[in-house]
Amino acid sequence: MASGLAYGSAELEDLCAFRRRASGAGRLKATSLALARRPSRARALLALRELPIVELRLSAAEHDRWLHARWPVGGDSLFDGHWAQAVIQTSANEHEYLAGRHRQAVRTNIRRARELGITATRLGGYDEFAAASEPVYRSRSGGDAVLAATRKPLLSDEFAWYSASTVAHEAPIVIAAVALFGDFAVLAVMVGNQDYARISYARYLLHTFILGDLATHGIQHLIVGSVLRESSGNQYFQRLLGYRICNVRPILLPSTGDRRGNAAVAMRRLLMTGPAVEAAYQSSHKRSSESHVTGVRAYLPP
Repeated sequence: MASGLAYGSAELEDLCAFRRRASGAGRLKATSLALARRPSRARALLALRELPIVELRLSAAEHDRWLHARWPVGGDSLFDGHWAQAVIQTSANEHEYLAGRHRQAVRTNIRRARELGITATRLGGYDEFAAASEPVYRSRSGGDAVLAATRKPLLSDEFAWYSASTVAHEAPIVIAAVALFGDFAVLAVMVGNQDYARISYARYLLHTFILGDLATHGIQHLIVGSVLRESSGNQYFQRLLGYRICNVRPILLPSTGDRRGNAAVAMRRLLMTGPAVEAAYQSSHKRSSESHVTGVRAYLPP
């Protein structure tokens, strides 16, 4: 990974603040002044190209859906660029995912969730999700407006729908929607019921369940979006769960049609110079395993 560009680093915090200031009116002037006043920030921006790279294999149709998908329908775009994305490898083996001291907090929260009788499940479709999401959103400020704006996705869209609940609590505790594209998925939403006091435990449990479920359906990576848009609190939870800051490179599967997508891929291949993410994961896993022997994978608003 590029030097300094890690969860919790001062360099990442500075880039996040820089992105917020450079996204409003007069952003070109603000950007130029900010870079001129702090050369280290310019070096950090250039270092983004050295982040590990995740190659996403998908068809041209799936790529087009990714570029245009929105959640809720007509809401925010699920496509959040190719640079500095929060990415986690899915895992069908929960024991392996939770192994090591670096997952201790996740294990603890999952154990507490199960002690409270919380269970996670994949819902049968949008209609089940809509029914489950109504009491969750109604418990939240502004939730009624979200419900009013929510529409059933197009038939061409692919989603997986999830919830975490307990027998003792009639309404779901947490709901989630994941958009599916080729061999990767995008976490569109994960929202907790504010009427329940232990939302955090349920989120950890549901997120781990989602990783396992996606893995069994052939999905290799789950993406939340650009780390530069996340609050420090969300970045902290992403780090605990095992997310990595990576650049993503879509690889369009061979087709007889348009070649523009692969030309764009070739250009990104020239710009992105970081290692393939498989090598980065293997190196990180090796270090974690050695540390474990010697004793020494949006996160999201509640």
